[in-house]
Amino acid sequence: VVQILGDKFPCTLVAQKIDLPEYQGEPDEISIQKCQEAVRQ
Repeated sequence: VVQILGDKFPCTLVAQKIDLPEYQGEPDEISIQKCQEAVRQ
């Protein structure tokens, strides 16, 4: 991710393993649901 965003990206990114449920629906809706669940965890 750092290679994509560049080393001047103003935030520190930390990889964490989280267990997200499998959602059904449109890809954009699934992405929103997974992001919201990741924030909760």
